[in-house]
Amino acid sequence: MATHQDFGRWGESLAAEWLEASGFNILHRNWSCGKLEIDLIASKGKYLHIVEVKTRNGHDYGWPEESITVKKFRHLQAAAGVFLRLHPQYPWLRYDLLAITRLPDGRIDYFFREDIYFNR
Repeated sequence: MATHQDFGRWGESLAAEWLEASGFNILHRNWSCGKLEIDLIASKGKYLHIVEVKTRNGHDYGWPEESITVKKFRHLQAAAGVFLRLHPQYPWLRYDLLAITRLPDGRIDYFFREDIYFNR
């Protein structure tokens, strides 16, 4: 049986493929610095995209995008800040969410929200 981590990696692989098919250039997968981590870092046009990927197997535990909290977003911002200090050539930044759900019939549902922000 696949572990939770295996399922997450599978979702991140699907996300990278979906983003590439949508015209994004994947720069990094699972970029980390200490305890800070970014699932996918991509570029498209003039923007650097910090992409949080959430994957669920059905909807028994809610929609994947519902698991993004203000605390998680703050960690994402902190990680992006470190990344940008190391790579200052990216002047334009967006935070994105790609939620992936494997439906009971085996189909895959993608929900992409570009330029998200939490202000609480």
